[in-house]
Amino acid sequence: GVSRGDKAGVHRLHILFRAGIVLHPHGGAQIKELWYEDGRVYITFAPAREAFITKATRNVSRVKGKEGLIKEASFPVEEDDVYFRITVEGPDGKRAYTNAYFLDEILK
Repeated sequence: GVSRGDKAGVHRLHILFRAGIVLHPHGGAQIKELWYEDGRVYITFAPAREAFITKATRNVSRVKGKEGLIKEASFPVEEDDVYFRITVEGPDGKRAYTNAYFLDEILK
């Protein structure tokens, strides 16, 4: 599973509404936590069909449950990716989106 270390080098991103994450008010996806650690971005959420990351390069990576719903995902990111945004699709097909996060700001 996804675990968040409590050590130097962990750059936490803003969580939930402070991050401007869009939530669907009538069900759908709900993002719980988002952080960067050691070259990867981690996200936890209410049970969902899939999560995917979109980068400035338009490169998209997806995490789907092999047998049902998932509650967490992690994705590699590199400084060359410039920025990323994560989308989570809930069991009903509704989506929640993070803001775009710029790696030069995270890696300061």
